Amino acid sequence: MLRMPKTISALALGVAISAATVMPAHALSLIQPAYKPQQQAQSSDQQAYPASAFAAGKGEEATPNGYALSQTEINHIKWCAARYTSYHPSDNSYMAAAGTRAQCRSPY
Repeated sequence: MLRMPKTISALALGVAISAATVMPAHALSLIQPAYKPQQQAQSSDQQAYPASAFAAGKGEEATPNGYALSQTEINHIKWCAARYTSYHPSDNSYMAAAGTRAQCRSPY
């Protein structure tokens, strides 16, 4: 007597799982997406900014070769990275043998 409801429940569960694997996740979504489509995401004047607006120059002093770091700073980072595998250029430190972080001092 309990066999029929179990069979129907198992069949319904199988159909639900099969439908969930075939349908995209957003197909039954009741919540609107948090992002705006591309045409609405632009500013109200519909003007795009050129790539040169984000290049080094006005906000940041660039060197003549186009890099924000000088050649001496680049050589220092390369030397420290080659010497210490745990070197972090963001804070100029490496993991010393004592287990603490130490400042890297290069010949540059």
